[in-house]
Amino acid sequence: MSNIQAGGAIETAIQQAMARHAVTLGDTALLLVAAERAPATGRLVGWRGQCGIGMDNDAARALSIAPDDAQHPVVQTALAQQPTSGTSTSLLAGLLHWCGVPLTLGTLTVAVVLATASEPLTASQQGVVERLAATITAILIGADAALHERRDSDQLALLMRYAANPIVLSDATSIIDLNAPAARLFDVSLAPDAEDQNEQINTVARNLARLSAFLAEPFTDESHTGELHLQDPHSHEELVMAIASSHVPEALGGASGTVSVLHDLTRARELEDHRVREQLFESEKLAATGRLAASIAHEINNPLEAIKNALYLLVARADANDPDFRFLALAQRETERVARIVRQMLGVARPSVAVAPIDVNEVVGEALQLLEPQLRQSRATLTVNLDDALPRVRASADQLKQVFLNLLLNAKDAMPNGGGLLVQTRIAHEGDSEFLAGRHIIIRIRDDGAGIDPDILPRVFEPFFSTKSERQGTGLGLWVCQDIIHHHGGQILVRSMVGRGTTFLVALPFITENEQGASNP
Repeated sequence: MSNIQAGGAIETAIQQAMARHAVTLGDTALLLVAAERAPATGRLVGWRGQCGIGMDNDAARALSIAPDDAQHPVVQTALAQQPTSGTSTSLLAGLLHWCGVPLTLGTLTVAVVLATASEPLTASQQGVVERLAATITAILIGADAALHERRDSDQLALLMRYAANPIVLSDATSIIDLNAPAARLFDVSLAPDAEDQNEQINTVARNLARLSAFLAEPFTDESHTGELHLQDPHSHEELVMAIASSHVPEALGGASGTVSVLHDLTRARELEDHRVREQLFESEKLAATGRLAASIAHEINNPLEAIKNALYLLVARADANDPDFRFLALAQRETERVARIVRQMLGVARPSVAVAPIDVNEVVGEALQLLEPQLRQSRATLTVNLDDALPRVRASADQLKQVFLNLLLNAKDAMPNGGGLLVQTRIAHEGDSEFLAGRHIIIRIRDDGAGIDPDILPRVFEPFFSTKSERQGTGLGLWVCQDIIHHHGGQILVRSMVGRGTTFLVALPFITENEQGASNP
């Protein structure tokens, strides 16, 4: 228990309590005496009848109680020395019989209430002392609680004032308090007198509605966490805020309430989105570089074979003893070296990838999990319909994941203001005229975006063709996707209507259980 400095109203309450009890004791004096090495309870006072006894420091030291004595429920002892200064000695003269009750706060004895008389005190008089001790203890406990409440209030005020994160205090019906960062989002009075004031007020109202809806959700524990999609009423920036709310029992004017702390995830989500795009961009660049190298190597290889054949015929007909024969031999060796370089280029351009029987649903699920934060931030309404009975395909899981990531990102970008996004897997049926029904599985990704103009739709799979800004796209994504699917023996098609959205269909040949068993002996 903290040190209680009884001043003002608290000291007055103690003196009044002592005065009331002193009247009932007649000639007996009542004193409030500090225990040795215990914190003071204020200016020590005493009463005899209706007369107050003021005490200075010398008197307080003279009237101190030893700690061992102060631990007893009732102290009956003589003073260490008769006070001779700093107090009304005439009022204490001859009072040599003492009865005291310790005042204990927690584990600390802070003082003793003493009754002094010329004769030993009766049981009734001791009862008065005990009741006075209980009264003063209650006063000190109340003062200590008020001090703690005041300190907590001051600490909360400092936290609310200087915290960088938005903090909201609320009860069951309304917001009680909020700090400056939270006021920027939820306080309608901060909307300036400007042309867009009505828009700002509407934005604040939407923010409050989303906060209220979150707080209305049942708490599974003492705390509740989630995300809020808000808008800055002043900059109009779309924000993704993590929110953690906790119940605060009897902390807001005696009623239970909730404290909510928000944290801005917008920048982190932008960085994550940028990281995913950079990874795809690097993959696309590597794929494009490899395919360019393969194209160049292929073009070099055809005339190189003709040169090799011509040199072979010349060497076969030439005289090995001819002084110029060494030039033919040199040309033949260097031509072979060029051929090896071309083969190496082809090997780099078309590296072997590990293929195995895989579950396409798992790959689709991993791609969705990676993009889940970005899809949620874009306010896309995701519908996932995966066929649990889907057969496996022989493929590279990493390459297929790259395809699905690219198609999902394209769908998200096509809906900057949100919309429906469908991801579906199934077995091809008779209605799929483009595919061999019964031998392919279909992965369908459909968005409710603006759609693609019919004039440019045939070009979407061309390398370096893009309708996005340079910051968003390279024009290689769909080209790489098509190349990957073709190398897996599949097809990729696109259907789109302006104003109705776009659908990508990926078809991959599946393998039977017998084929799967043969590939895994």
